[in-house]
Amino acid sequence: MEGFGVLAPNGEEFVIGRPDTPRPWFNLLTNGQYRLEIAQDGRAIQTLGRDGSPNLTSRYIYIRDLDSDKFWSITWQPVGGRFDKYECHHKIGTTDFKYNYDQIDAFASVSVPDKFDGEVWHLRLQNTGDKKRRLAVYFTIGLPDEVNEAGLERGLLIGRNRLDPAITYFCASDRTIDSFDCSREAFLGQYGSYPAPQAVIEGKCSRSSAADENALITISYHLTLGKNATTNFDVFTGATRDMSFTRQTIALLKQPGAVANSLTRTAELRQQQLGCVTIKTSDSDTNKLFNYFWKFQALNSLDRNQQTHLNRLVTGLSLGQTTTTDIERVLSTQSKNGELDDVSTTSELCRLLITYLKETGDFDLFHRQVEYRDGGNGTVLHHFIRALNYCHDQLSVSGLIKVKVGGDSLESTALTGKVAYCWREAIPILEHFGEHQLIDRYSRLLEKLRNAVDRHLRQGRYYSSGIFSTQGKIGQKNKPRQIDADAQSWLIIGSLMTPERAKGALRSVDQRLSTKYGTVNFSPPYPDIKGDCEESVDLDSPGSGRNSAILASVTARLIWAKTLVGQGDEAERVWKQINPQARATEPNIYRAEPFIVADSVFGPAHQHFGQGSAGWDSPGAGLLWTVMLEQILGVQPVLGGLKIDPCLPKDWRQVEVTRQFRGADYHIRIQNPFRVSKGVDRIIVDGVRLTGNVIRPFARGSHFVEVTLG
Repeated sequence: MEGFGVLAPNGEEFVIGRPDTPRPWFNLLTNGQYRLEIAQDGRAIQTLGRDGSPNLTSRYIYIRDLDSDKFWSITWQPVGGRFDKYECHHKIGTTDFKYNYDQIDAFASVSVPDKFDGEVWHLRLQNTGDKKRRLAVYFTIGLPDEVNEAGLERGLLIGRNRLDPAITYFCASDRTIDSFDCSREAFLGQYGSYPAPQAVIEGKCSRSSAADENALITISYHLTLGKNATTNFDVFTGATRDMSFTRQTIALLKQPGAVANSLTRTAELRQQQLGCVTIKTSDSDTNKLFNYFWKFQALNSLDRNQQTHLNRLVTGLSLGQTTTTDIERVLSTQSKNGELDDVSTTSELCRLLITYLKETGDFDLFHRQVEYRDGGNGTVLHHFIRALNYCHDQLSVSGLIKVKVGGDSLESTALTGKVAYCWREAIPILEHFGEHQLIDRYSRLLEKLRNAVDRHLRQGRYYSSGIFSTQGKIGQKNKPRQIDADAQSWLIIGSLMTPERAKGALRSVDQRLSTKYGTVNFSPPYPDIKGDCEESVDLDSPGSGRNSAILASVTARLIWAKTLVGQGDEAERVWKQINPQARATEPNIYRAEPFIVADSVFGPAHQHFGQGSAGWDSPGAGLLWTVMLEQILGVQPVLGGLKIDPCLPKDWRQVEVTRQFRGADYHIRIQNPFRVSKGVDRIIVDGVRLTGNVIRPFARGSHFVEVTLG
């Protein structure tokens, strides 16, 4: 990795030993409500709530020697350059900075405690030299540009947007501060800058307030450290909509031992969360990522919209993080006609309810009454049926699922496959509730979808991604988007093509869309000018965003499709192409964090081909994580229990999976002595051979499962 850093052997932390990484590498610290993404250089992204707007900000810690006038920053930036030793440890829930310069050993650790709209910074300074040192320490918090008012209020430093004061930014400390600045100009100086602020150069702040001007918050301490002396202090900072509760929480955290106790509780909760599922495969990089950072990333993506919110809830089910309250809250935003925003989001709602029943077996939830957004109420079962029926109402004359795109209408291949998957998975649920007429209806509709796909979308070995009502079929000769990976994958997932045609379509995807850095979602890209495509695509330049780029979500569905036709080696190949640990061997090309999955990677049509982007808020990470667990490793929740149906790379001789499921713990060991990808020879549960490959759920206890492929 050219000396930038390394993922620890156990996968629990990434250690950056060289701070000038190709771009800032962020770690996510969150309690579910407050989020701080902190980089090794002190840059930060602050978000209040899963659906809040991320604000680019900073946390800079300056140290100035009052006798020599030297100054530096523990976070390396913004002063940069000088240090005798530097390390940044990104861990699940904590980031630690270790910095040594001029015989001052500095340590700064930041965490987000439970039930607190902010972060706690613990700072420790030690004089490792033989002479007494007089130091000034400045903790500087960047604020969003719209914050135009800041000052001291009742013992706390407070920042607000005077025109929209809903959110309050705050800072406090567990020890008396010597001074502060809230005016950016006062701290930096008229011609100063963050690398050389006037207040740091002069060795003192001016207790300035900000009024209708750019604001920040800086607190400063003057310290005297004797030989080998050490001092510690805590800083509390964040953003809240409830300042009264936050003041009470800060007062509690200032009590002796309170911060340590709070962080211990948070760590215990996180360990319970991350311990629900663990794996051990022949690929150590996959193990390290899956069990720690990737799992944490999958659980904590931002809710950019209703669909990404639903994606996160689906992922959370396997880790015990999605509750019936979450599901009822979503259902209360559904209309009586079954719609939730659009057909794509409505089908995702169906997938959430299907996954819930598979994971929990809790059919009682479907008898609960939940209100509709536009009045009235119905059982969860009725909400589910109305969602299924709404998807049916979107069938075009051709028999495909249609969606509005601007002023046009698109018969979408991917949505047709997605709806088919939901209808197929809904049939056993409808059978449980005795809805026999609906079973017959959706069985007939699935057959009609197969025929419509073959009649209207087939283009040789693969299928068009859709048909516009005015422009005709997408991907015609000499036009963009001639082949679309997601279209082929969803048709396979929805069982709308035969196995032979599925393999042919996947070969076409590999031949025409595969690159050394992953599979682009489609090709050729749309040009820079406005084209006949989805509006969100034509805003992206070729090779970026959703316009012929490599997307985690599309990659996940492609892997899923390959496992359905038994291509375990191919599934692994596609994963390895985007595996951040594999990409870390070329850090100056990849540039993104090597310990989490990039949401997208620029495609070959872009000048930065191979560069990853948008990591921690990736909605595709959760789907990719689930596909690894359920499709490659083959540990799948179904209505009747836990199904074991792996599709492994042939050289994976043994796999171990530990999974909590419906109140019991399952320790599963999969042996592959004959080097096959798919096909279960036998399953032994607690010493008893199983008939079939579905383990009926146990109510409690630990159970040992031996699986042999062959």
